[in-house]
Amino acid sequence: MSYGVPYVGSKNLIASRLMQILPPATHYYDLFAGGCAMLQCAMQSQKYKYYHANDIDNRGITLFRQAIEGNIPPANVWVTRNEFNALKDSNPFVAIIWSFSNNMRHYLYHKDKENLKFAIHQFIHFGQAELLQQYIDVNADMRADQRINYIRRHFPKDYRLSAMERIERMKYITRLKQHVEYTNTDYQDIKIEPDSVIYCDIPYQCKGSKCYSTKFDHKRFYHWALSQPFNIYISEYSMPKEFTEIYRVSKLNSLNQFGSHVSCEKLFCTKPELHTKITLFK
Repeated sequence: MSYGVPYVGSKNLIASRLMQILPPATHYYDLFAGGCAMLQCAMQSQKYKYYHANDIDNRGITLFRQAIEGNIPPANVWVTRNEFNALKDSNPFVAIIWSFSNNMRHYLYHKDKENLKFAIHQFIHFGQAELLQQYIDVNADMRADQRINYIRRHFPKDYRLSAMERIERMKYITRLKQHVEYTNTDYQDIKIEPDSVIYCDIPYQCKGSKCYSTKFDHKRFYHWALSQPFNIYISEYSMPKEFTEIYRVSKLNSLNQFGSHVSCEKLFCTKPELHTKITLFK
């Protein structure tokens, strides 16, 4: 099961495990919603009645909302490199689905592979063999299922079409029926209702590298979180001693072009005594 839209730093792989730790409530707030993986998991858990999604960068939220409304282009659409560069700053679908590692900056395919990928795309979706015949002899009369298997056999390293897979992944989002209040503002400006779970997937505080393109004031967030009267749940690798770790989980992390690595993600909260009280009597 996949959650949310493809997104850098997504909690897709661990969302269900984190959701088991979060207590039930009337309201669920995701103040750094990103690609909305945790939001979708919360909606499917049915632990909450009202849902609130916020992010200062609204591209992931916008694409998630478009997916719920069924306004996602079909998998047979191809976006060229020039189209990507022209539209990435204004079109969330193009920026996220057609970018390398969903980084919303660089085109999905390397220049050396771009023409081959387009040829495979045209053959799989439309049965057009002319472009693919530059690489291999191919029968244009194959059925759709035969075309896919043929490509897998002859191009074991290149048969995957990442954009098509990402679009297919989002089909589960269209099944969601709950109403969500979407906002695009600073987390401190959100009015929190009583009986709420507030989840914050803040940008990682990386050392020696850039994980995200936007700057984030971690000290400002720490001060805000500790000053709130309600419990704040935060995903991070580490937090100052004033925050209490209540859960940890290993996950495969692939933030950049240098590959993937296994990391230990932790869930912290600001009021552990309140968390214990709620989970004991839920």
